[in-house]
Amino acid sequence: MAALANTATGQSLELMVIAVIGLVANLFVAFVLGGHNHSHDHDGHDHGADGHTHEQEDLNIKSAYLHVIGDALASVGVVVTGAIIWFTGWSWVDPLVSVLIGILILFSSWRLLKGSLHILIEGVPAGMSVAEISKALQKVPAVKEIHDLHVWSICSGHIALSAHILLKENSDREGIMCTLKECLLHNFGIEHTTIQFEEGNCGQGDIAH
Repeated sequence: MAALANTATGQSLELMVIAVIGLVANLFVAFVLGGHNHSHDHDGHDHGADGHTHEQEDLNIKSAYLHVIGDALASVGVVVTGAIIWFTGWSWVDPLVSVLIGILILFSSWRLLKGSLHILIEGVPAGMSVAEISKALQKVPAVKEIHDLHVWSICSGHIALSAHILLKENSDREGIMCTLKECLLHNFGIEHTTIQFEEGNCGQGDIAH
């Protein structure tokens, strides 16, 4: 866009035409990426019996989507700036619009950066509660106690869980494991699990209530 400031008013029309072509292309790509991300959300979440929905966003697709949207905004800025320069000759509008678009892109990128950092520090995925997961697992009759429960994202859309579970005596471990995994997958969309059964509290981690 900086080239507009040094471009004669008569050349603004050519730049506007090119910007419109770029805008159409960017909008088409944004539509494709937006539809793909929407499809991914539907594939990557489950509706539990309690009515909760857990959607996992693909940060790679989202970052590409934001990049295309940023390009589309730049194209809109070129069209608007070109029109203003065409009719008024005010070339100073070019850097002003550039700054405004940059600010918009900066704000839209903050959420993406925040989500990436949350994955890196292995935080609990957004929309999930360790207490809620623990409560669901403790509804299994043979479960006596849950401790050292951790939930984190391996990458966007892939959630992992690890837990130590104290069972009641003479419990069917194989059957309970299947029940717990089915509960986690159906209610929370968690399929990457590491569950350790114990006969007594090993003393690691806090007891989940």
